[in-house]
Amino acid sequence: MKLRSKIRVRSLIPLFFGLLFSVACTTTKTVVKPPERRVVEVVRTAEDDYQEALTAHKDAKNNGGSSYQRAEKFYKEALEKKPSLSAARFNLAALYEDMGEYNRAARQLGQVLQQDEKNSQATYRLVQLYIRQNQNDVALRTFYRYLRLNPDKGKQAEMQINLASLQIANNQYEEALKTARGILALDPDNIQAYRIIARVYLQQKKYKIVHLVYQLAEKTKKKDARLFNIQGLAYLSEKKMPEAMYFFGEAAKLDPSLFSAQMNLGLLALRYHDYKRALDTLKKASTLRPRHEKALLGYALALRANRKFDEAEKVYKDKLLKFYKGNAASTFNLAVLYLRFMEKPEEAKALLRTYIGEQGSRISNTHVSYALLKEAEDRIKMKAEAKREAEANKKKQNQPRKAPPPRGNQPSVNQIPTDVPPGTKPDQEPPGTPAGKNAPADKNAPADRKAPAPRS
Repeated sequence: MKLRSKIRVRSLIPLFFGLLFSVACTTTKTVVKPPERRVVEVVRTAEDDYQEALTAHKDAKNNGGSSYQRAEKFYKEALEKKPSLSAARFNLAALYEDMGEYNRAARQLGQVLQQDEKNSQATYRLVQLYIRQNQNDVALRTFYRYLRLNPDKGKQAEMQINLASLQIANNQYEEALKTARGILALDPDNIQAYRIIARVYLQQKKYKIVHLVYQLAEKTKKKDARLFNIQGLAYLSEKKMPEAMYFFGEAAKLDPSLFSAQMNLGLLALRYHDYKRALDTLKKASTLRPRHEKALLGYALALRANRKFDEAEKVYKDKLLKFYKGNAASTFNLAVLYLRFMEKPEEAKALLRTYIGEQGSRISNTHVSYALLKEAEDRIKMKAEAKREAEANKKKQNQPRKAPPPRGNQPSVNQIPTDVPPGTKPDQEPPGTPAGKNAPADKNAPADRKAPAPRS
C-alpha cells in the first residue's frame, strides 16, 4: 500500500508542474491606469478681492503710490461681485483721495451714503474732501449734517474747533467767535480756541487785538505753532519784519510739519537775502507738499540764490514745468537762470519768446521780458563773434611759417643793434629820448610844477 501511494504521488508531481506551466502561459498582464486628475477651480469671493485690495493699498502708501492701480483693480472687482460691500467702496474713495482725485472720491462716498444715509464716517470724510476742494460752503452744510447724526460728538471741543474753522472759511466771523468763546467757557485753557479768535481778528485786520489774544494765550503755559504763525502774519502785515521772522521761526521749530510756517519763514528769508535759511526752510516746504507750486518756485529761487544752478534747473524742468505745463512764472524764471547765471542765451531766448507769446496783451512792450530778450540776442551775437575770432586765431596759428631769407655774407644779427636807429652809435641814446641825468629838460613843463615830495 505504501508503495502504491508513493507511485501515485510521484506521478502527480509532473502533472502539477505541467498544469502550473500552462496557466502561466495563458495568463495576460493587466495594466492599472492611474486615476484622472481633476482640475479644481478656485473661485475668488468679493471678500478675497477686498483683502487683496487692502494689501495693495497699504503697499502703495509705503512705496510712493506705485501700486495704486493694482489696489483700484481689486476694489472694483470686489464691488462688481458684491455691490453692497460698503467697506470696499469707502476704501476705494480713500484710495482716490490719496491719488489726489477728489471728485472720484466724493462720488464713491456719495454712493456709500445712498446705501446708508446715516453713515457718519462717510459723512465726515466727505466734509474733508470738500475742504480740500475749497468748497467751504458745501463742507459746512455737510458738517452740520454730521453733527446732527452725532449729537454727542458735537459737544466735544475738537468738533467745535472744526466748526469754528469752517465758519471762518465761510466768512462767518461772528459765529466763529461765538463758537470759540463757548469752548473757552467750558475750558478756559483751550489753546485752539484762542487760535480761532486770533484768526478771526487777523482776517478783520485788527492786529493789535491779535497781539492781545496771544498774550492771553501765553497765560495758559501752552505753546501752539499755528498761533505763533498767526502772530507772525500780524507782524508781517504791520511791516515789522524782525518780529515776523522770529514768530515764523518759532512756529517752524515747534512744528516742522507746519507747511504755512515753513513757507512764510522761507519766503521772508529770501526777501531779506538770508539765502541759507531760505534754502533750508523752502526745501522742507517742498518736501511737505511736493507738488505745491509756490513752494517749488520758492525752492528753485533759493537754490539759484545759493548758486546751485543745476539743481534749480531740475526743479523748473522736472517738477514745475512737468506738473504745471506752460506755467508763466516757471518759464520766466528759468529763462533768467539760463541768461544771467548759466551762460545759455539760446535757451533763454527760446523761453522768453514763449513767455511773451503766451502773455500776449497782458504785458506791454516796456515789460522786463523784452529787455531780457534783447540781452539774450546780444549775448548770442557776442558769443558768435567770439567763436569766429577764436577760429580765426586757431587757423592763423596752424598756418606754416615762412622760411627766413638766405644770409650769405651779411653781418650777423649780433653785429647790428636792432633797437638803435640808423646814424647813432650803439652806446648813445636816440635823439630826443630822455636818459637819466643827461636828459634834456622839458621846455613845455609849467613853471610852477614842483617835484613830488618824497614818501615816508
